[in-house]
Formats: sequence, structure tokens, C-alpha cells
Amino acid sequence: MDVLQPEVAGLGLNSWVFGLLGLLAVLAGRALPRVGRRAALLLLDGLFVAFFIHRWLELAVLAGFVLVTWGIGRWRATDPARLPKAAMAAVMVGLWTFLFLVRDPELLGAANPFHHAPVRIIGISYLVFRSISWINEADLVAERGLLTYVHYLLFFPTLLSGPIERWRRFSEMDQEPAPVLAEALLPGLHRITTGLLMKFVLADNLWPLCLAGLEPDAPTSVLWAGVLLQYPLLFLDFAGYCHVAIGLATLVGFPVVENFNHPFRSRNVAEFWERWHISLSTMVRDYVFTPFAKIVLLRSPKAWQFVGLTAVYFGSTVLIGVWHDTTLGFATFGVLHGAALVALQIKRKNRKRLAAVWPLKRGNDALAIVGTYVFLSLTMIPWIVPVERWGSVCARLLGGGP
Repeated sequence: MDVLQPEVAGLGLNSWVFGLLGLLAVLAGRALPRVGRRAALLLLDGLFVAFFIHRWLELAVLAGFVLVTWGIGRWRATDPARLPKAAMAAVMVGLWTFLFLVRDPELLGAANPFHHAPVRIIGISYLVFRSISWINEADLVAERGLLTYVHYLLFFPTLLSGPIERWRRFSEMDQEPAPVLAEALLPGLHRITTGLLMKFVLADNLWPLCLAGLEPDAPTSVLWAGVLLQYPLLFLDFAGYCHVAIGLATLVGFPVVENFNHPFRSRNVAEFWERWHISLSTMVRDYVFTPFAKIVLLRSPKAWQFVGLTAVYFGSTVLIGVWHDTTLGFATFGVLHGAALVALQIKRKNRKRLAAVWPLKRGNDALAIVGTYVFLSLTMIPWIVPVERWGSVCARLLGGGP
């Protein structure tokens, strides 16, 4: 089972089509001069996306999105003062709104322009974040051509699963000669092999065990096993995807950013988001949390700043939840993580008082890691279990219920 991406017949990461496109991309990235490399890779990006486009409307919406966001970035790059902070905030809100409306045609009912004509755009969540990076960073790089921007948006090794590369870094990689293949060959192949084993050998074969543990008639002990398996299996699934993407991008000549940093060492939710899906959490930090935190610090009375900052923490985490999908399950996930972050901020604010009751020693790290693991596992229940079963699952975990 793949809980992250929809399956497309014939075009999984382990398909011969993806493998062929990847091989051609490596040859193009290494054998052609810069201009030819860009043209060949752009063609391969287009071929990859074409597998996911089934109607002219989808192509029109994608093309319109590309042209509008490219135009905004170009216009701002010539004079950043043209888009003051309020206007930039409006653009960011507009892009997030576009994402939610496309992802959920039922959102806002008939007021949603995609309600009667839904479209499916592959990687739309990643496309929106890349466009946000482009608009904010277009003035930092001299290269602002449309074809380069399209290549950045649709770079197919990372389109299905990320990581979310920043415009400035990607553009610089596109302008510079690719790293020596001999130095990238073994690390790239190792990443791809590791990712395929993690995703298609371990995660895909162990997910049924996890799902069996979440069945209504499963014993309580088996239910707990299913709940606690979610986190490591999700890691194997998602990190496996990312290993393949990063390995292939490295072979092509675009060593993109890492997306994980030992998340199982996390001692709290804040540390978890510093280690898990790093490209997403840093984007939200830089383009959502930091701007709103600055507003709170600059415009709020000092007595209300702590409340304002905790609200920004909470809102940013909820936004991460619904970024994955606009369902009640993911919204609940975001709310739970937001509440945990608020509790953590309150704890830090009252650290001295708490230390007098419960001394904070290094020995507590292991307990914090275990507690964080269990909390994260419990917050993932809404992803898989239908909403009508949440109450019964929680009751059974506590030893009650049928």
C-alpha cells in the first residue's frame, strides 16, 4: 500500500518506463553540453508529466499555473519593491487557496471553480511550494527564463515525492557543470537501491500487517502493534521514495536536498519536524511561520507576544497537515501536532518551575524519545482509520470497547 502517492499504471518508481526515463536523464545530464542538457531534460520532464494528463483541461490548468507564477516572479524580480509584504502575503494565500481548491473539488461547493470540472495535476502540492520559492527568490539569480523555470517545476525525479528544492539552489545547479560522474555514480546507485528495498521490499510487504492490526476485530495487543508499526513503515515508504529521487537526481547532476535526518531520535514534536520531511517544514518555517512571527513581534503588545507566537506555531502545523490532503484525518493530525507544539512552548516558558518538580536530566532523553514515538504513532491513526472508528480504536487502545 502506498499512503503517499496515487498509483499510476506502468509508471511507479520501480517500472521500466521510469527506469528508462531515468537512464535517458542521466545520459542527457552527463553527455550533453549545458544548453542541450537543459532541452533534453525538459523534454523528459514533459514526457513524464504527460503520463498523468488525461484531459485538455488538466493541461490548460497546469500551463496557466506555470505562466502566471512565472510572470509574477519575473515581474517581482525586476523590482522587488513592486510587491510589498502585504501583496506578497496575498500572493502566497492565493497559491495555497489554489492548491486546496484543486485538491478538493468539494471544498466550498459550487463556489469552487473546479467543483463541476475537477482536475488532477500530479505533484500539485510540490508545484505550489516550488512556485512559492521561485517568486521569493527569482531576484537572487540572473537566470529567469521560462524554460528553466518549467524544468525546475517539473523536474521529474522529485515530482512524485519531493524533496522540495529551492529555486536559487536548483538554478545554480542548472548553470554549473554537473559534478564528476565517477564521484556520484556509486553514492547515487546506492541511494536508488536502498530506496527500492525500503519502499518496495519492506514497506509494501509489511503494510498489510499494519492494516491487519487496525481491523475492528483485532485483539488489543495486535491493535497496538498495528498502531506502533505505522511510523516506521511510513518512514520506509516515504524515505524510500526520497532515496530513489535523490539518487537519480544525483546521477543526473542535480544533487537535491536531503529530506530526513534520523527522525526516530526526536525528543519532541518540534524536533521531529526538524528531522522529518525537512524540505517541507523549512518551507513552512520560512514562508509561513517566520513572516507571521515577525508581525506578532513587531505589532503585538509584549504581554500578548507569547500567545501570538504559539498561535502561529499552531496554525503552521495545521497548515502542514492539510497540505498533505484536505481531509478531516490530516486536519486532525495537524491539530494534534499543533497542540503538542503549543504545550512544548508553554513548557519552555515555565522551564524553571517545572525543573523544581521534575529535574530535567539527560537520562530523560530516552523516555522523551519513546514518548514522542508513541505520540506520533497515535496521531497517524486518522490517516488510515475511517473517522467513524476513531473513538472505538482509542477506547480499545485504553483497554475498553468491544
